[in-house]
Amino acid sequence: MTLLCKSSFHTRSIRLSPVQLLILAHLKKNPSHGYMIMQGLREKLDGWSLKSGTLYPALRRLRELGLIEGTSMRRDDGPDAIKYELTAKGKKTLSEAMQGLEGELRAQESLWRFLGGVASRPQHKAMLHWCAQARSPMGFVFMRQQCEGRKCGPAHHDFLEEYREYLKHELAWVEERLSKLKGSDSDKRR
Repeated sequence: MTLLCKSSFHTRSIRLSPVQLLILAHLKKNPSHGYMIMQGLREKLDGWSLKSGTLYPALRRLRELGLIEGTSMRRDDGPDAIKYELTAKGKKTLSEAMQGLEGELRAQESLWRFLGGVASRPQHKAMLHWCAQARSPMGFVFMRQQCEGRKCGPAHHDFLEEYREYLKHELAWVEERLSKLKGSDSDKRR
């Protein structure tokens, strides 16, 4: 599974792989040992799993670059583990890489619009199906371009129905969070 379209992310001085970027992002909030990083990413990325044969070389490279540091943790119930955390250089590099993602997202939007204009009917249907299943915002851009450029057909109808249900669920979640925030704001004022 490709996580991000780019094969690497360039900052001012360092090129990061998508896996290295994910590790840095995870460590920003959660200094962790290797297994915890794998588990944390699996939970946050809908079951996508990072293999140890990919993780540990990436951690080693991030240490060599001075982006993370590791501290040995003694454990009575097993072998010692290394707890990793970001260095100041790692925090700066992560911030630069995240700024670069804005351009990546704009490029993806343009790509979806372009592909939507040249897709055959079967390709169009397959793309809409994937977009609906993945709840892809970029897929919504693609679908919207299709509907605005032509008369919407049954494939668009199914997608729109499914996307509407998804958005209702998301909107309910937003409303719940806003309600909780309003409650905590009024508690603070007392």
